Amino acid sequence: MANIRDGIIHRVLYHIGSREFNIYFTPDIPSDTFQFLNAFNLKDTLCIFAATTSKTEIERSEAVYGRRPVYYDESIQVKHEVETAPLTISEARHLTDFLTSREITRQVSDEVFSPVLITDVTPEYSDNNSNPIRIKFTWAYADKTEFLT
Repeated sequence: MANIRDGIIHRVLYHIGSREFNIYFTPDIPSDTFQFLNAFNLKDTLCIFAATTSKTEIERSEAVYGRRPVYYDESIQVKHEVETAPLTISEARHLTDFLTSREITRQVSDEVFSPVLITDVTPEYSDNNSNPIRIKFTWAYADKTEFLT
């Protein structure tokens, strides 16, 4: 084997039977990290590169009391819409395993993961080789809290 110096490893692909493992080495920091139960009921980690838009929905009833508005039955829900960077087929399969998992958590600090719910999924496929697969999904914290990170 030749000596390689100053090289950058972008991907390592490893096969064990029908299972495929992809390991990426990149100086980029993922935009989000999730853990989920995979098909083997084992914890798996997904580091995702994506653009995320957070949206706040406020619903409330109002009444006028002595010429002043009064609000009641207020509910606030924050949803996070994610659009991935272009994905390879194996990355899309891994993301599909994540999206169909029955237990998903999001990393909110170094050792803390909080349960989330996936509320909407939209895959986009293209025959353009430079931008083949993108997946859009929406998630919210299961307990309706928000973490500032």
